[in-house]
Amino acid sequence: MRLDNFLTKALGVSRSEAVKIIKNKQIAVNEKIVIKKDTYIDEQKDIVKYNNQIIEYKEFIYIMLNKPKGYLSATKDLKEIAEIWTSLDS
Repeated sequence: MRLDNFLTKALGVSRSEAVKIIKNKQIAVNEKIVIKKDTYIDEQKDIVKYNNQIIEYKEFIYIMLNKPKGYLSATKDLKEIAEIWTSLDS
């Protein structure tokens, strides 16, 4: 995976913001500062750091929740019943 693509997914930034971060020498891959946005990394093996903090990348996040009684499992609530999404922390 290209480094700039990795940063957009792992940090939730735009591609242009990822490029700025790389050009500002804030990214290290396996303890070496990287300044090329098109550097390829192995997201499972390489250690990527942003300002000396390790960035962990997970392709998918699964959430399992037992729905409490009285909650509606929908993204919109037309009857003003409490929504299940309000019980999750952002």
